[in-house]
Amino acid sequence: MIALNDNFSDMKIASGFLKRLEERGIIAPTDIQKKIIPRLASGQNVFFTSATGTGKTFAYLLPILSNLIDSISQENAEKKKTHNASARFVIVAPTLELSAQIKTEIDFLLETDSAGVSGGKKLKSSLIIGSANIDSQIEELKRANPDIIAGNLNRLLMLSKMGKLKFSALEFLVFDEADRLVSGDMLDDMNELCGIINRDTKKAGRNPVIAACSATINKKCMEKLLSNCFENNKNELEKINFIESDDNEILREKIEHWAIFSEKRRKDQTLRSLLAALNGNVHEGKSPGKSKKTKVKALIFTSKNDDALFVLSRLQHHHVSAAGLFGKAGKQAKTTTRFLFFRVFSIITFQPRVFSEKPERKRCPAKTAKKRLTPSAREK
Repeated sequence: MIALNDNFSDMKIASGFLKRLEERGIIAPTDIQKKIIPRLASGQNVFFTSATGTGKTFAYLLPILSNLIDSISQENAEKKKTHNASARFVIVAPTLELSAQIKTEIDFLLETDSAGVSGGKKLKSSLIIGSANIDSQIEELKRANPDIIAGNLNRLLMLSKMGKLKFSALEFLVFDEADRLVSGDMLDDMNELCGIINRDTKKAGRNPVIAACSATINKKCMEKLLSNCFENNKNELEKINFIESDDNEILREKIEHWAIFSEKRRKDQTLRSLLAALNGNVHEGKSPGKSKKTKVKALIFTSKNDDALFVLSRLQHHHVSAAGLFGKAGKQAKTTTRFLFFRVFSIITFQPRVFSEKPERKRCPAKTAKKRLTPSAREK
Protein backbone atom coordinates (compact mmCIF):
# COMPACT_ATOMS: atom_id res chain seq x y z
CA MET A 1 0.00 0.00 0.00
CA ILE A 2 1.43 3.36 -1.09
CA ALA A 3 0.82 6.32 1.22
CA LEU A 4 -0.30 9.48 -0.56
CA ASN A 5 1.51 12.65 0.52
CA ASP A 6 0.20 16.19 0.20
CA ASN A 7 3.69 17.73 0.07
CA PHE A 8 6.67 17.20 -2.22
CA SER A 9 8.96 17.34 0.81
CA ASP A 10 7.41 14.12 2.15
CA MET A 11 8.31 12.26 -1.03
CA LYS A 12 11.71 10.87 -2.03
CA ILE A 13 12.64 13.88 -4.17
CA ALA A 14 16.02 15.64 -4.31
CA SER A 15 15.95 18.84 -2.25
CA GLY A 16 17.23 20.89 -5.18
CA PHE A 17 14.19 19.91 -7.22
CA LEU A 18 11.91 21.33 -4.55
CA LYS A 19 13.59 24.71 -4.94
CA ARG A 20 13.17 24.59 -8.71
CA LEU A 21 9.47 23.78 -8.35
CA GLU A 22 9.00 26.73 -6.00
CA GLU A 23 10.50 29.01 -8.66
CA ARG A 24 7.56 28.07 -10.88
CA GLY A 25 5.09 28.49 -8.08
CA ILE A 26 4.52 24.73 -7.78
CA ILE A 27 4.05 24.10 -4.06
CA ALA A 28 1.73 21.10 -3.75
CA PRO A 29 1.61 17.97 -5.96
CA THR A 30 -1.36 17.32 -8.22
CA ASP A 31 -3.52 14.24 -7.76
CA ILE A 32 -1.63 12.23 -10.37
CA GLN A 33 1.74 13.25 -8.89
CA LYS A 34 0.63 12.08 -5.44
CA LYS A 35 -0.17 8.67 -6.89
CA ILE A 36 2.74 8.20 -9.31
CA ILE A 37 5.82 9.69 -7.58
CA PRO A 38 5.86 7.28 -4.59
CA ARG A 39 5.32 4.26 -6.86
CA LEU A 40 8.13 5.11 -9.26
CA ALA A 41 10.40 6.06 -6.36
CA SER A 42 9.91 2.55 -4.97
CA GLY A 43 10.63 0.91 -8.35
CA GLN A 44 7.10 -0.08 -9.39
CA ASN A 45 5.96 -0.33 -13.01
CA VAL A 46 3.17 2.16 -13.64
CA PHE A 47 0.76 2.89 -16.50
CA PHE A 48 -1.27 6.02 -15.85
CA THR A 49 -3.73 8.36 -17.50
CA SER A 50 -4.27 12.00 -16.67
CA ALA A 51 -5.64 14.99 -18.52
CA THR A 52 -3.34 17.48 -20.23
CA GLY A 53 -1.97 20.04 -17.80
CA THR A 54 -2.14 17.87 -14.67
CA GLY A 55 1.63 17.39 -14.33
CA LYS A 56 2.32 14.01 -15.94
CA THR A 57 5.86 14.95 -17.01
CA PHE A 58 7.00 15.93 -13.51
CA ALA A 59 5.16 12.89 -12.14
CA TYR A 60 7.79 10.63 -13.71
CA LEU A 61 10.78 13.01 -13.96
CA LEU A 62 10.96 13.94 -10.27
CA PRO A 63 11.22 10.42 -8.78
CA ILE A 64 13.37 8.96 -11.56
CA LEU A 65 15.90 11.81 -11.66
CA SER A 66 16.09 11.76 -7.84
CA ASN A 67 16.83 8.05 -7.97
CA LEU A 68 19.56 8.54 -10.60
CA ILE A 69 21.23 11.30 -8.58
CA ASP A 70 21.45 8.99 -5.57
CA SER A 71 23.42 6.36 -7.48
CA ILE A 72 25.28 8.42 -10.09
CA SER A 73 28.89 7.81 -8.96
CA GLN A 74 28.85 4.03 -9.22
CA GLU A 75 27.04 4.00 -12.57
CA ASN A 76 29.39 6.54 -14.15
CA ALA A 77 32.33 4.28 -13.33
CA GLU A 78 30.59 1.35 -15.06
CA LYS A 79 29.61 3.37 -18.14
CA LYS A 80 33.20 4.41 -18.90
CA LYS A 81 33.90 0.79 -19.81
CA THR A 82 31.39 0.84 -22.71
CA HIS A 83 31.98 2.10 -26.26
CA ASN A 84 28.46 2.95 -27.41
CA ALA A 85 25.99 5.16 -25.57
CA SER A 86 23.99 3.21 -23.00
CA ALA A 87 21.66 5.51 -21.13
CA ARG A 88 20.17 4.72 -17.75
CA PHE A 89 16.91 6.58 -18.39
CA VAL A 90 15.20 6.71 -21.81
CA ILE A 91 12.01 8.61 -22.64
CA VAL A 92 10.26 7.67 -25.90
CA ALA A 93 7.83 10.19 -27.41
CA PRO A 94 5.87 10.15 -30.68
CA THR A 95 6.83 13.64 -31.89
CA LEU A 96 9.84 15.93 -32.13
CA GLU A 97 8.00 18.71 -30.31
CA LEU A 98 7.07 16.60 -27.29
CA SER A 99 10.63 15.23 -27.07
CA ALA A 100 12.02 18.77 -27.04
CA GLN A 101 9.48 19.83 -24.40
CA ILE A 102 10.49 16.93 -22.13
CA LYS A 103 14.19 17.76 -22.61
CA THR A 104 13.47 21.37 -21.59
CA GLU A 105 11.88 20.16 -18.34
CA ILE A 106 14.85 17.87 -17.67
CA ASP A 107 17.29 20.75 -18.16
CA PHE A 108 15.18 22.94 -15.89
CA LEU A 109 15.39 20.42 -13.05
CA LEU A 110 19.04 19.51 -13.57
CA GLU A 111 20.18 23.12 -13.35
CA THR A 112 20.16 22.42 -9.62
CA ASP A 113 23.40 20.48 -10.13
CA SER A 114 25.23 23.79 -10.37
CA ALA A 115 24.41 24.19 -6.68
CA GLY A 116 25.78 20.74 -5.88
CA VAL A 117 22.47 18.89 -5.53
CA SER A 118 24.02 15.62 -6.71
CA GLY A 119 27.24 16.10 -4.81
CA GLY A 120 29.00 17.72 -7.75
CA LYS A 121 28.37 14.71 -10.02
CA LYS A 122 26.24 15.95 -12.91
CA LEU A 123 23.68 13.92 -14.81
CA LYS A 124 24.07 14.30 -18.58
CA SER A 125 21.09 14.40 -20.91
CA SER A 126 20.69 14.40 -24.70
CA LEU A 127 17.86 15.16 -27.09
CA ILE A 128 17.65 12.66 -29.97
CA ILE A 129 15.14 13.76 -32.62
CA GLY A 130 14.69 13.28 -36.32
CA SER A 131 15.13 16.90 -37.38
CA ALA A 132 18.79 16.97 -36.24
CA ASN A 133 21.81 15.74 -38.18
CA ILE A 134 22.29 12.06 -37.34
CA ASP A 135 26.11 12.17 -37.62
CA SER A 136 26.22 14.98 -35.07
CA GLN A 137 23.99 12.97 -32.78
CA ILE A 138 26.25 9.92 -33.04
CA GLU A 139 29.25 12.08 -32.12
CA GLU A 140 27.37 13.58 -29.19
CA LEU A 141 26.42 10.14 -27.89
CA LYS A 142 30.06 9.00 -28.07
CA ARG A 143 31.42 12.14 -26.45
CA ALA A 144 28.82 12.75 -23.74
CA ASN A 145 27.69 9.16 -23.08
CA PRO A 146 24.48 10.63 -21.56
CA ASP A 147 22.65 9.21 -18.55
CA ILE A 148 19.29 10.43 -19.88
CA ILE A 149 17.95 10.39 -23.43
CA ALA A 150 14.68 11.94 -24.59
CA GLY A 151 13.80 11.31 -28.20
CA ASN A 152 11.17 10.52 -30.78
CA LEU A 153 10.47 6.90 -31.70
CA ASN A 154 11.82 6.86 -35.26
CA ARG A 155 15.24 8.38 -34.51
CA LEU A 156 15.78 6.23 -31.42
CA LEU A 157 14.98 3.14 -33.48
CA MET A 158 17.33 4.22 -36.27
CA LEU A 159 20.29 4.75 -33.93
CA SER A 160 19.66 1.50 -32.05
CA LYS A 161 19.52 -0.46 -35.33
CA MET A 162 22.85 1.13 -36.32
CA GLY A 163 24.33 -0.07 -33.03
CA LYS A 164 25.04 3.49 -31.88
CA LEU A 165 22.55 3.37 -29.03
CA LYS A 166 22.50 0.50 -26.55
CA PHE A 167 20.15 -0.26 -23.65
CA SER A 168 22.42 -2.51 -21.58
CA ALA A 169 22.54 0.01 -18.69
CA LEU A 170 18.84 0.90 -18.82
CA GLU A 171 17.15 1.37 -15.44
CA PHE A 172 14.07 3.42 -16.34
CA LEU A 173 12.00 3.44 -19.53
CA VAL A 174 9.11 5.88 -20.08
CA PHE A 175 6.63 5.99 -22.96
CA ASP A 176 5.02 9.44 -23.13
CA GLU A 177 1.75 9.75 -25.07
CA ALA A 178 1.76 5.97 -25.17
CA ASP A 179 -1.54 5.75 -27.03
CA ARG A 180 0.04 7.41 -30.08
CA LEU A 181 3.12 5.20 -29.90
CA VAL A 182 0.98 2.09 -30.43
CA SER A 183 -1.27 3.64 -33.07
CA GLY A 184 -1.40 2.25 -36.60
CA ASP A 185 1.39 4.27 -38.20
CA MET A 186 3.85 3.80 -35.30
CA LEU A 187 3.06 0.32 -34.05
CA ASP A 188 5.60 -1.54 -36.22
CA ASP A 189 8.44 0.79 -35.18
CA MET A 190 7.36 0.51 -31.56
CA ASN A 191 7.42 -3.29 -31.74
CA GLU A 192 10.91 -3.22 -33.26
CA LEU A 193 12.33 -0.77 -30.70
CA CYS A 194 10.87 -2.73 -27.78
CA GLY A 195 12.38 -5.89 -29.26
CA ILE A 196 15.85 -4.29 -29.27
CA ILE A 197 15.39 -2.96 -25.72
CA ASN A 198 14.30 -6.39 -24.48
CA ARG A 199 17.28 -8.02 -26.19
CA ASP A 200 19.83 -5.61 -24.68
CA THR A 201 18.38 -5.62 -21.16
CA LYS A 202 18.06 -9.41 -21.11
CA LYS A 203 21.66 -9.83 -22.23
CA ALA A 204 22.80 -7.43 -19.49
CA GLY A 205 20.61 -9.09 -16.86
CA ARG A 206 18.60 -5.92 -16.23
CA ASN A 207 14.92 -5.46 -15.48
CA PRO A 208 14.16 -1.74 -15.99
CA VAL A 209 11.27 0.07 -14.35
CA ILE A 210 8.69 0.91 -17.02
CA ALA A 211 6.16 3.75 -17.02
CA ALA A 212 3.65 4.72 -19.70
CA CYS A 213 1.41 7.76 -19.64
CA SER A 214 -1.12 9.56 -21.77
CA ALA A 215 -4.23 11.66 -21.51
CA THR A 216 -6.18 8.57 -22.65
CA ILE A 217 -5.04 4.95 -22.75
CA ASN A 218 -7.75 2.47 -23.69
CA LYS A 219 -7.70 -1.27 -23.09
CA LYS A 220 -6.42 -2.07 -26.58
CA CYS A 221 -3.44 0.28 -26.15
CA MET A 222 -2.68 -1.29 -22.78
CA GLU A 223 -2.59 -4.77 -24.28
CA LYS A 224 -0.19 -3.70 -27.02
CA LEU A 225 2.10 -1.96 -24.54
CA LEU A 226 2.13 -4.89 -22.15
CA SER A 227 2.97 -7.40 -24.88
CA ASN A 228 5.86 -5.20 -26.05
CA CYS A 229 7.31 -4.11 -22.71
CA PHE A 230 7.34 -7.32 -20.72
CA GLU A 231 8.48 -9.89 -23.23
CA ASN A 232 11.41 -10.84 -20.97
CA ASN A 233 9.45 -11.05 -17.75
CA LYS A 234 5.84 -12.19 -18.04
CA ASN A 235 5.56 -12.37 -14.23
CA GLU A 236 5.69 -8.56 -14.06
CA LEU A 237 2.37 -8.33 -15.92
CA GLU A 238 0.44 -9.10 -12.74
CA LYS A 239 2.31 -6.39 -10.82
CA ILE A 240 1.49 -3.47 -13.14
CA ASN A 241 -0.15 -0.48 -11.47
CA PHE A 242 -2.89 1.09 -13.58
CA ILE A 243 -3.61 4.58 -12.25
CA GLU A 244 -6.17 7.16 -13.33
CA SER A 245 -6.22 10.71 -12.05
CA ASP A 246 -9.21 12.22 -10.28
CA ASP A 247 -8.28 15.55 -11.89
CA ASN A 248 -9.91 14.38 -15.14
CA GLU A 249 -13.37 14.97 -13.71
CA ILE A 250 -12.35 18.35 -12.29
CA LEU A 251 -11.07 19.51 -15.68
CA ARG A 252 -14.20 18.30 -17.44
CA GLU A 253 -16.27 20.49 -15.14
CA LYS A 254 -14.10 23.53 -15.88
CA ILE A 255 -14.09 23.13 -19.67
CA GLU A 256 -17.08 23.84 -21.88
CA HIS A 257 -17.48 21.27 -24.68
CA TRP A 258 -19.28 21.82 -27.96
CA ALA A 259 -20.03 19.15 -30.56
CA ILE A 260 -20.31 20.53 -34.09
CA PHE A 261 -21.51 18.21 -36.83
CA SER A 262 -20.42 18.80 -40.41
CA GLU A 263 -20.23 17.01 -43.73
CA LYS A 264 -16.70 16.17 -44.77
CA ARG A 265 -16.75 18.52 -47.77
CA ARG A 266 -17.91 21.45 -45.61
CA LYS A 267 -15.61 21.01 -42.61
CA ASP A 268 -13.32 23.92 -43.51
CA GLN A 269 -16.34 26.19 -44.08
CA THR A 270 -17.83 25.14 -40.74
CA LEU A 271 -14.53 25.86 -39.03
CA ARG A 272 -14.31 29.33 -40.55
CA SER A 273 -17.91 30.03 -39.52
CA LEU A 274 -17.12 29.03 -35.96
CA LEU A 275 -14.03 31.21 -35.81
CA ALA A 276 -15.96 34.13 -37.29
CA ALA A 277 -18.70 33.70 -34.68
CA LEU A 278 -16.18 33.53 -31.84
CA ASN A 279 -14.49 36.66 -33.17
CA GLY A 280 -17.80 38.53 -33.23
CA ASN A 281 -18.41 41.88 -31.57
CA VAL A 282 -18.76 41.97 -27.80
CA HIS A 283 -20.54 45.01 -26.35
CA GLU A 284 -18.77 46.85 -23.57
CA GLY A 285 -20.36 49.08 -20.95
CA LYS A 286 -23.92 50.36 -21.07
CA SER A 287 -23.72 51.89 -24.50
CA PRO A 288 -24.80 49.32 -27.13
CA GLY A 289 -23.05 51.33 -29.82
CA LYS A 290 -19.59 50.69 -28.39
CA SER A 291 -18.15 47.30 -29.13
CA LYS A 292 -14.80 45.60 -29.11
CA LYS A 293 -13.72 42.91 -31.55
CA THR A 294 -12.33 39.89 -29.72
CA LYS A 295 -9.22 38.00 -30.82
CA VAL A 296 -9.67 34.28 -30.29
CA LYS A 297 -6.63 32.01 -30.22
CA ALA A 298 -7.46 28.45 -31.25
CA LEU A 299 -5.63 25.15 -31.58
CA ILE A 300 -7.02 22.95 -34.35
CA PHE A 301 -6.17 19.25 -34.19
CA THR A 302 -6.31 16.88 -37.15
CA SER A 303 -5.63 13.16 -37.39
CA LYS A 304 -3.21 13.37 -40.34
CA ASN A 305 -0.48 15.70 -41.61
CA ASP A 306 -2.23 16.12 -44.96
CA ASP A 307 -5.44 17.19 -43.23
CA ALA A 308 -3.51 19.78 -41.21
CA LEU A 309 -1.91 21.12 -44.39
CA PHE A 310 -5.31 21.35 -46.11
CA VAL A 311 -6.98 23.16 -43.20
CA LEU A 312 -4.04 25.58 -42.94
CA SER A 313 -4.10 26.38 -46.66
CA ARG A 314 -7.87 26.98 -46.64
CA LEU A 315 -7.69 29.30 -43.63
CA GLN A 316 -4.84 31.29 -45.15
CA HIS A 317 -6.66 31.45 -48.48
CA HIS A 318 -9.58 33.13 -46.72
CA HIS A 319 -7.23 35.57 -44.95
CA VAL A 320 -7.47 33.92 -41.54
CA SER A 321 -4.24 34.40 -39.57
CA ALA A 322 -3.00 30.83 -39.08
CA ALA A 323 0.27 28.91 -38.74
CA GLY A 324 1.06 25.19 -38.89
CA LEU A 325 2.84 22.89 -36.47
CA PHE A 326 3.04 19.42 -38.02
CA GLY A 327 5.55 17.03 -39.57
CA LYS A 328 5.54 18.47 -43.08
CA ALA A 329 5.80 22.09 -41.96
CA GLY A 330 9.16 23.77 -42.48
CA LYS A 331 11.56 24.34 -39.59
CA GLN A 332 11.07 28.13 -39.70
CA ALA A 333 7.29 27.72 -39.72
CA LYS A 334 7.44 25.41 -36.68
CA THR A 335 9.65 27.85 -34.76
CA THR A 336 7.29 30.74 -35.53
CA THR A 337 4.24 28.73 -34.48
CA ARG A 338 5.80 27.67 -31.18
CA PHE A 339 6.54 31.33 -30.44
CA LEU A 340 2.98 32.37 -31.29
CA PHE A 341 1.42 29.86 -28.89
CA PHE A 342 4.03 30.02 -26.13
CA ARG A 343 1.91 32.44 -24.10
CA VAL A 344 -1.51 30.99 -24.93
CA PHE A 345 -3.23 29.98 -21.70
CA SER A 346 -6.83 29.89 -22.91
CA ILE A 347 -7.20 27.45 -25.77
CA ILE A 348 -10.22 26.61 -27.89
CA THR A 349 -10.13 23.31 -29.73
CA PHE A 350 -12.37 22.39 -32.64
CA GLN A 351 -12.84 18.87 -33.89
CA PRO A 352 -15.68 18.51 -36.41
CA ARG A 353 -17.22 15.10 -36.76
CA VAL A 354 -17.06 13.37 -40.13
CA PHE A 355 -19.94 11.21 -41.31
CA SER A 356 -20.89 9.75 -44.66
CA GLU A 357 -22.19 12.18 -47.22
CA LYS A 358 -25.54 11.75 -48.92
CA PRO A 359 -25.17 10.84 -52.59
CA GLU A 360 -25.94 13.72 -54.89
CA ARG A 361 -28.92 13.44 -57.20
CA LYS A 362 -28.05 12.74 -60.80
CA ARG A 363 -29.67 15.22 -63.11
CA CYS A 364 -30.93 14.25 -66.52
CA PRO A 365 -28.64 15.77 -69.20
CA ALA A 366 -31.64 16.62 -71.39
CA LYS A 367 -33.40 18.53 -68.63
CA THR A 368 -30.17 20.35 -67.72
CA ALA A 369 -29.67 21.40 -71.34
CA LYS A 370 -33.27 22.55 -71.58
CA LYS A 371 -32.87 24.80 -68.54
CA ARG A 372 -29.84 26.46 -70.07
CA LEU A 373 -31.76 27.45 -73.24
CA THR A 374 -32.70 31.08 -73.61
CA PRO A 375 -36.43 31.99 -73.96
CA SER A 376 -35.98 32.78 -77.64
CA ALA A 377 -34.26 29.45 -78.27
CA ARG A 378 -37.10 27.59 -76.54
CA GLU A 379 -39.70 29.19 -78.86
CA LYS A 380 -37.76 28.02 -81.88
